[in-house]
Amino acid sequence: MRMRLLATTSIASVLTVLVAGCSTKGEDDSGSGDGGSLKTDVGVTDDAIKLGVLTDTSGPFKSAGLSALYGHQIWAEEVNEAGGICDR
Repeated sequence: MRMRLLATTSIASVLTVLVAGCSTKGEDDSGSGDGGSLKTDVGVTDDAIKLGVLTDTSGPFKSAGLSALYGHQIWAEEVNEAGGICDR
């Protein structure tokens, strides 16, 4: 019974991904290099890109949460030392 449920769930997940990959919602020519401007959202300015991490820093998941947080900080420092992303 468990194997059948697992197989059904796996097949449904794969089909969902395949159907989503055939979507036409993402077809937008604004980023095709025709001189259009890059669309950004909250936290992105001309000179900075702000990132945030939502993780546990107390309780039973403290050690894993702090490890993830410190890992993100190390990554960001390395990227910034190498020139950042899009010169930001």
